[in-house]
Amino acid sequence: KNFQFGAPNGKKISDIVQDGARAFLNTEYKWLSAFVAIMFVVICIMLRKDDAELDGLYTGISFLIGAFLSASAGYLGMLIATASNVRTTVACHTSMLRGLNVAFRSGAVMSLCVVGFGLLGLSILQLAFQGSEDILDA
Repeated sequence: KNFQFGAPNGKKISDIVQDGARAFLNTEYKWLSAFVAIMFVVICIMLRKDDAELDGLYTGISFLIGAFLSASAGYLGMLIATASNVRTTVACHTSMLRGLNVAFRSGAVMSLCVVGFGLLGLSILQLAFQGSEDILDA
């Protein structure tokens, strides 16, 4: 749909907010990546057993997939939230109910992305580790 930004500077303000959100997330995810890498190593080492050396590695891989999907959901959620803020503001100028509908729908999209990424991660891990008896016995 062709969206009208309302005020003449609405598009400019929306772009500035989205750029700021992207810059924030990029900086945050740089630090988070370092933390995830350190935790991956700690998990692999701490959960390693003598009889099953790969237990820690499997848990570490699961941690990495979960961290990646969580970060992806957060990034996508921030983009959806910043894009929908200006739409909600413009819709509220028409009526509060219209603004509520826009905000609710954008929140629903964001929530379904989080749930979808969670199910995707579980499905990937189930398919990857399916049939490994030593993993399922742990």
